[in-house]
Amino acid sequence: MTETPKTFFQKLAGSGDVILNRKLVIYLVCLLLSCLLWVLITLSEKYETDIVFPVIYNGIPKSKVVANHLPETITAKVNAVGFSLIWYKLKGSGQTLTLEIPPSKLRETNGAYYTLTNNRLEKISAQLGDKIKVLRISPDTIYIDFAEKMKRKLRVKPALTMTLQKQYGLSDSIKTDPEFVNVVGPKSIVEKMQFAETETTNIKDADEKKVITLGFKKPDNSEAVSFSPETVKLIVPVEKYTEGSKEIVVAVRNLPKGSRLRVYPEKVKVTYLVGLSMYDKVDASLFTVGFNYKNLPKGKSNKVKVELLNAPAFVNSVKVEPVSVEYIIQK
Repeated sequence: MTETPKTFFQKLAGSGDVILNRKLVIYLVCLLLSCLLWVLITLSEKYETDIVFPVIYNGIPKSKVVANHLPETITAKVNAVGFSLIWYKLKGSGQTLTLEIPPSKLRETNGAYYTLTNNRLEKISAQLGDKIKVLRISPDTIYIDFAEKMKRKLRVKPALTMTLQKQYGLSDSIKTDPEFVNVVGPKSIVEKMQFAETETTNIKDADEKKVITLGFKKPDNSEAVSFSPETVKLIVPVEKYTEGSKEIVVAVRNLPKGSRLRVYPEKVKVTYLVGLSMYDKVDASLFTVGFNYKNLPKGKSNKVKVELLNAPAFVNSVKVEPVSVEYIIQK
């Protein structure tokens, strides 16, 4: 059975086999009360300490953007009684402070804006309540570089390296969702951007369709550039490939009117690799194989090399057999 506080003190007082002097019990109780009293007195006194606060900035004009990196936190030396400091720690010291930085309220020197944080102690203290007083802030000076804002819609460019397992390939082109994103930042940077490039990713030995969520690379020294949306989906349509073949009639281009030309063989075999999902969509009419009449060899040779003139985009590794055919010009 669990021992209760009452039975415990009874033992200390002398009941049972354990006999202790009552004076010891009184001493322990007095010691405990003394400690509590000392803690209460100590926490009632005022103390100074440093607290790190996350900070956000308000008041930036809509036509402007901050081109430099502003501090993400500030350190405030505060004065408060111990109770307030402990309460603040218990409820969480992650309170975010707001710092107003409209150009009209900032100081300017040689075209550069800055603010002295210690000139705003009252407004910052007000955000923490009347039980904590802010004595000073570090850094004491924050520089702000305003630049003209520009917004553009740019195509997304995937930064992707990939290897495929044997007998696997792309069944279609790699796509992004969305295809275009809005880019906002300093005009001097955004106007030079040609596309919105994703973070670099590497896919090894792919054997199935991949859908990857990626953020964007920011141009060098341009933390002020932002993207909307902040991420895109990269769709990589990987699937197993199989071999197919078709018999294709050899075509002759630029044959003069009135001329007749016979080809042997009249058809050639085209072999290719195609994704399983597209296998039934391959038709002989999607291929064109032939040669240009103007490129016929001069002399006694009656052989000409045939070329693949057209093929569907969803097939790969197309081969033509035989690579040359014989021809006879009939007059």
